[in-house]
Amino acid sequence: MAFHEILRQQFLQKAADIPAANVLEQIMAPVSQYAVRMEPAHVLLGTAYWRLVGIHHLTPEENRGGHQIYVDVVDENGQRIPVGQAQVRWGWEGQQPNEVAPPRALDKPLGEPATNIDLYANQHVWVEVDGAGFPSDRVSNLGTGHADEPGPNGELWNSWGHHSFYIVFQRHTSRQPAPNPIVETPEPAPPPIVEPAEPKLEVIIFGPVSHQDIINAFAQSAGQLGLAEPWALLTRAGMDVKRLAANRWAAYTGAPLHELPNLAVAEKNLLMRQLAHVLVTMPVPPTSSPVDPPPVPAPVTPPDGEPAPTPPAPLRGNRLGFYLHLSTDQDGLWEAIRQVQPPVILVHADTLNRMLLREIRAFRAPNALVIGRLYKDNHTQRTMLTSNDPAGQGRAMADEILALDFGLATERGTNGRLLIDAWMSLNEAVPGPASHQFAEQPGETTAMLHAYDLFQVAFRNRLQEAGVEAVAFNFGAGNFTRPEHYLEHFPHTLASYTYLGFHEYGWPTLHPAADSATSAGLYRACMAEIRTRFGPHHRIIITEAGLARMYQDGSVGDVGWLNDVQPLSQDQYWHSLEWYNQHLLADDYAVGACLYEVGHHGDWTTFRHLGTDNAGQPLRLMERVAALNSGDRGRRSAGRNRERSRD
Repeated sequence: MAFHEILRQQFLQKAADIPAANVLEQIMAPVSQYAVRMEPAHVLLGTAYWRLVGIHHLTPEENRGGHQIYVDVVDENGQRIPVGQAQVRWGWEGQQPNEVAPPRALDKPLGEPATNIDLYANQHVWVEVDGAGFPSDRVSNLGTGHADEPGPNGELWNSWGHHSFYIVFQRHTSRQPAPNPIVETPEPAPPPIVEPAEPKLEVIIFGPVSHQDIINAFAQSAGQLGLAEPWALLTRAGMDVKRLAANRWAAYTGAPLHELPNLAVAEKNLLMRQLAHVLVTMPVPPTSSPVDPPPVPAPVTPPDGEPAPTPPAPLRGNRLGFYLHLSTDQDGLWEAIRQVQPPVILVHADTLNRMLLREIRAFRAPNALVIGRLYKDNHTQRTMLTSNDPAGQGRAMADEILALDFGLATERGTNGRLLIDAWMSLNEAVPGPASHQFAEQPGETTAMLHAYDLFQVAFRNRLQEAGVEAVAFNFGAGNFTRPEHYLEHFPHTLASYTYLGFHEYGWPTLHPAADSATSAGLYRACMAEIRTRFGPHHRIIITEAGLARMYQDGSVGDVGWLNDVQPLSQDQYWHSLEWYNQHLLADDYAVGACLYEVGHHGDWTTFRHLGTDNAGQPLRLMERVAALNSGDRGRRSAGRNRERSRD
């Protein structure tokens, strides 16, 4: 991410040199073709505010397939604003009142921009600075729906759905009247974003807490905090959610509790024992459910004599990632990573290749979300969860990861990003409410689920101390099929985690069809209710996805699409993958699916994606997946595959 250092200096110099009347026009000119808009802050003479000093659309070489908004915030001298003194607020066009976009802290290492925001297809995002109560310029209509821009050798690193921006704000004192016009590109402006007139301070409180004690603890400070009304009380899935209706208290919006002024020591001590964190300033959500993205529509058969309806245009992009049990360069695996640029890659800690991870960050797939798995056998996992201290076991496993291979977990690549972004908690560790074991032993199984909830929170908290993320759940397909299965058993995990892992399998197709069994898409029904309860901050990863015969018939063994008894052709398998990719693209919170297994262990050879099929014909699946990045839906190689693959 070295490009940003030079750009920031150029932006600051230009803002200092050019006449004030021309600043906005010159700032916006380089991004005029991307329909970006800028709304100036309205400030009085001599008043400090957060001024936009530069915006840059990343070139293909800088972006390499990413879709992020990178933001730097600096003071009058061009020095980065410290963590806690400001944050970046953001949202998007059409955002619902109960869809929360948590402010982003300026907490990235000094070698990279201070923070970044994922930019998803069909989103139109706005960003501004929130700090010290100062008003801020706003940049809006940031999106990824732009034309392809080939790299120096024809690489499609900037394609539809894969565009990124770099923005710099500076603390500045106004020396001219407040601007009135909105400087924008010639593109028509979308409908204005309607924001709440009054913010609310939302606090999550864990555990068994006396409602009256909490109300009393804040009563003495209500006047000092500018509270207009007492606590409103809600109870959700084992947590007490308290909401304060506050006046515009912008200087401390979202601040941790220990930073709030005017609280007595006793009040702070009481509340620090019971509060997890202050979430965000947002209006109290209505009781209605959020609007989820629509599912991929099924084909419609028209009545006789009527013309067939025009099918919707397919969504563009790729959400198909790699599961690497082995990271050796088997059958061109390393080149396949560069070719496909998978959005998510899962690696096993005991078999990973550190050189590959460094090359992924350098050039093969710099923006891939890389997930690590520290393997624990089923007996070990059960022992951890039936111990007297499952939270202690979670911390111990995190410590084991942090001690791996001379600091592997915290090593960063040449682009400043961790080699491994996040680590799985456990894998298929507990049977779910839809399993036979739960029906036969509900008490014992419920206790294990509660233990796993405690384990996961402690596991993530320990990793977070080192700046590393975690991925929750990763349950066996079909064990957790309804939203209440998650909400009732994992309230603390859902409140704590950003990344949630799901396993989805089917046979002989992933998409619903006659004589087919599949769990693909169950995540969507579960996430609808999870997002209603907890807001839209979660991101999901399908940490295992594929076709497995035992999902339909457990007696045949755990074999994949290239098993010896009932193998599928490449076209048959691709039909499932293409459908699943479209399904994932419809949900902006879905990071991607790890196809099981692209880098395969010998025991899982029937799940392979590289090499040859059972008839010795070359597997060309990766060419089809790579073509999704350009919106071709695999058509570049489909003809060759039909000629060479076995029906």
